[in-house]
Amino acid sequence: MTTSVFDAWQVPAWFDTPAERVPVVDQGDIPVRTLDGGPGMVQRLVAGLAARRESLLARPVASVVETLGSVAARFLDPGDPLRAETLEVLPGTSGLSPPMAEAVLDGMASDWTTGRLRDLLASEFPDPAVLDTFVPGSQGRLRAMSPGVCVQIVAGSVPGVGTTALVRSLMTKAPTLLKPG
Repeated sequence: MTTSVFDAWQVPAWFDTPAERVPVVDQGDIPVRTLDGGPGMVQRLVAGLAARRESLLARPVASVVETLGSVAARFLDPGDPLRAETLEVLPGTSGLSPPMAEAVLDGMASDWTTGRLRDLLASEFPDPAVLDTFVPGSQGRLRAMSPGVCVQIVAGSVPGVGTTALVRSLMTKAPTLLKPG
């Protein structure tokens, strides 16, 4: 597969992206289409995420972890089209050599597997179910509450750092708007 233009953004299907706000810029070997919506677009995205927060809160944390882990498994699977596309685009947009892009993807995705995410939750919460419901604690019942909507502005110079931040937000059931560098 040859990518002629890489969309360096993803918005939910329910969000109407005005085509005139999506410029193409030269970013090395592959032209990159960026989303330049301004404050009004950001406000609409945040409001839309907040309105849909209940659906994320209703999911058991184990289900969220399974979903995130399934994406990591795809990045780690040599035969998966998502991995192939990522490894095609990453060198041309990041400045990494193809072997380094593969090593970086493998290293990051191995931290996002279902088992690693479960271990991370267990290290943060004595009982990860605290993200779903009240659980018994040493001084009564405990419950961890998700923040409203997270807005994260992350560096673009280190591939994957923003993804790790996104994964952690989603594990706490926080709808997240992530703006890469």
